[in-house]
Amino acid sequence: MKKKFIAGIIFASSLSLGAGAWRQSVRADEQNGYNADIPQMQGQGIEDETDNLYRSSIPQKYITDNLPQIKNQSPYGACWSFVMAALAEINVSRNGGNMPDYSEMHLVNFTYDGTTDPLGGFSGDSNYCGSAKGKLDIGCNYELAASSVANWKGYADESVLPYNIGNATAVENGEVDSTLAYDDTAHIRNFYLGDIVNDRDNVKELIQEYGAVGVDYYNKQSGYYNEATNSYYCNSDITGNHAVTIVGWDDNYSASNFAISPGKNGAWLVRNSWGSVGDEYNYNGYFWMSYYDKSLDPTAIAVDCVTKADSDFYDNNYQYDGSIYSATCRTTAAANIYTAQKGYEQLKAISFVTDDTDEDYTIKIYNRLNDPADPQSGSLVDTITGTTSYKGMYTIKLDKTVYVSKNDKYSVVIELTKHDGSRGAFRCETSGNISGIRFTASAAENTSFVLSKGSWVDVVNVNGIGNVRIKAYTDNMSGLIYVDGKWNYYDDGVIKTDLTTLIKYKGNWFYLRGGTIDWGYTGLVKYNGNWFYVKSGKVDFSASTLCKYNGSWWYVRSGVVDFSKTTLVKYNGYWFYVKSGRVDFSAVTLIKYNGYWFYVKNGVVDFSGSTLCRYNGYWFYVKNGVVNFSGSTLCKYNGTWWYVKNGVVDFSATTLCKYKGTWFYVKNGAVDFKKSTLCKYNGNWYLVGSGVVSWNYSGKYKYNGNWFNIKGGIVRF
Repeated sequence: MKKKFIAGIIFASSLSLGAGAWRQSVRADEQNGYNADIPQMQGQGIEDETDNLYRSSIPQKYITDNLPQIKNQSPYGACWSFVMAALAEINVSRNGGNMPDYSEMHLVNFTYDGTTDPLGGFSGDSNYCGSAKGKLDIGCNYELAASSVANWKGYADESVLPYNIGNATAVENGEVDSTLAYDDTAHIRNFYLGDIVNDRDNVKELIQEYGAVGVDYYNKQSGYYNEATNSYYCNSDITGNHAVTIVGWDDNYSASNFAISPGKNGAWLVRNSWGSVGDEYNYNGYFWMSYYDKSLDPTAIAVDCVTKADSDFYDNNYQYDGSIYSATCRTTAAANIYTAQKGYEQLKAISFVTDDTDEDYTIKIYNRLNDPADPQSGSLVDTITGTTSYKGMYTIKLDKTVYVSKNDKYSVVIELTKHDGSRGAFRCETSGNISGIRFTASAAENTSFVLSKGSWVDVVNVNGIGNVRIKAYTDNMSGLIYVDGKWNYYDDGVIKTDLTTLIKYKGNWFYLRGGTIDWGYTGLVKYNGNWFYVKSGKVDFSASTLCKYNGSWWYVRSGVVDFSKTTLVKYNGYWFYVKSGRVDFSAVTLIKYNGYWFYVKNGVVDFSGSTLCRYNGYWFYVKNGVVNFSGSTLCKYNGTWWYVKNGVVDFSATTLCKYKGTWFYVKNGAVDFKKSTLCKYNGNWYLVGSGVVSWNYSGKYKYNGNWFNIKGGIVRF
């Protein structure tokens, strides 16, 4: 597709980004070491004693404390990577972290590497070093390096890719494991570009706030370096060739200390990268450079970093600007559209890069766009306003909580203007070739947009730029989260579809099936060795009931199966016999409950009749489902009538028992219907015939060899 220039937008190509010109690092073997101590360098912050307003005013003399050990870039010209590493190390330590040691070799390799980012936003972008000098000697400038680090490549621990000959060979031969690209332990949050030549106070504020700045200058000791005072001044207006770090200043450092007097007092404390332990306070390590050094490039960079210990160390970086080469697009607004790729994320912050100072910005976040070609076609979910002070990169946190689900299209729209209302200066990726480096920027449709005469124009239709340097930062959500009408459990942004369990949320326990609360489920769930009763997706700790699970019915007490209980439980109008927490449908037994003994038949209390039930070696008389201990009676069981006394069959009894108007003869606890005999009962002897008292008989009856006179069934003595 043929690109075109768009009315209302001003473009500036950037062959001289950041430092103002392409800066190549000098090799370590091109310089000679000197040895002059700096007495005040004791690892302590130094300020003018009369000025205690640190960060609110600028002291005449200041040195950042707690500086990392001087490193040695030899034998390669990778000074820029040592500066970028030192800036981050100093800043992280200054922010309260332990002193880190970042890998310069890693930064060099992956600055000039086409590895795509984890979310695939760099498709088609690359930064390829084809120079015969190789990656380690071709050099770089600060904005290129900062852009690479902003892509989350570069601030890896030294142990990931140590600075040694073997790894250098791997770097130059393209043999470094590409999976190490994003193995970083720090992210750049902001970087700021100050003007050290025309606004020293501005740069001093950056040093006070962030610990150090990176600059470049022309490195040539002969004629410019005073070994006796450990000072440097170049009086020639010459392009720089070496990158260093500034960690302090002294406004009163005498002009007479320099090999050539600059005519005015004042010097920067410079940290070099050619030193070693015991060889730090000289040109190899720390030395003084005149404020007025004519080779000093105006651009000074400061970085603001976060580590994994910080809440601002986000999980995902949505970005398209894989080419680290930049161009400036002057317009009043630009936007990027992203598609959420995880299961569920919180959009925490955004960043943009500007090529101007003192701008007003308004950031608008739109979610769930309905037109992929219109970044404002969704719901406006947050608006943030503010101002910039420096050129550089700004990370801005959202004011509101914004969530995005997988495949949601959301946009970051930034309005950027100068205080007078003129166009802002957005940095964009671009393509180009310089000094053997080939930068390729490849923008896809519906990813980046710029505003022209009130309408959005896709950057694929704009000549000279690729994607706008706008990034969106998200954290993968974990835990139970409500999304689109469902409660899902997320682990690092992805629904745990393999998770079926209970989970606690705001004091309640819920049942997850396949990572989602199953509101339709009522049943039992095993968790941490216990079985819990779930009703409509939620553990019901108030429940005492029965629950069917895997073909059995279980007794739930206070929401948990109680395996210790043998009891009765009422359920759906029936009383069930529970043994060791489970309904025993095979049981025919008695069970005591609330002071009464109940008759259980096939696992259910049988209230329908009267019977006998054997329990613990005794036969009990059950009437309407309850053992009746109050009387003496007869009860038919298995074809025999049994004599019950006080609720228990009395097998020792030979007696008479009245039952339904008839007196029956009981022998050894059972009615003996075959027996004809006499039986003594309550002081009288009664004639029994066929097991029943013969009330109608009168006459003689022989018993135990004697004849007795019977009248009306009673022996008459």
